[in-house]
Amino acid sequence: MRRLTFSPYAWDARTGHGRERAPVDGALGERVVRREAERVTDWLWSVLGVLSTLFGAADADAECLVLGALDARRAAAFESARPELLEEVYAEPSLAERDRALLADYLSRGLRLHGGGMQRLSCRVVERTQDRLVLTVVDRLGPTVVAGPGVHRQLPRDGADRREVTLTRAGSGWRVAAVRQRSATASAMAEPRSG
Repeated sequence: MRRLTFSPYAWDARTGHGRERAPVDGALGERVVRREAERVTDWLWSVLGVLSTLFGAADADAECLVLGALDARRAAAFESARPELLEEVYAEPSLAERDRALLADYLSRGLRLHGGGMQRLSCRVVERTQDRLVLTVVDRLGPTVVAGPGVHRQLPRDGADRREVTLTRAGSGWRVAAVRQRSATASAMAEPRSG
């Protein structure tokens, strides 16, 4: 595990002894500290994103956790730059096309997302069968940072959207089968542009 420390001494875990750090040029040291701080910040945004995605603030029904798990998988696809993970989110490949295009756009500009999960402000089941769930959800993009060459910034908070989300049971779990917008606001995920 790497530590960010400003001490002139470091603990060597192999020998169990402290050792003096090699002196680092001021400008170089500043860049190293800044890069390490950005890595820690990215990690924290990722953790916050996963937690806010899994657990909705005002979920009325336990089935909303199923949607939270699917949203976390979707965020993992964006964060890891692995569009194949979207197959575990959507019932049909055509439903993932918008996400695939957005991910390809980010990657073509050398950008990566950290966070990117959806924050559920409310969720309730409106229809339930053994193989189908229909949820009414109010959500918005959770804490998200865009990073790449010369770019490291938090995306702006977007407005809450009301959606009706239909989940269907697949062989290995639940998948998103349909999403109907109930009230529209601009999505912050499509905003960042590099230089």
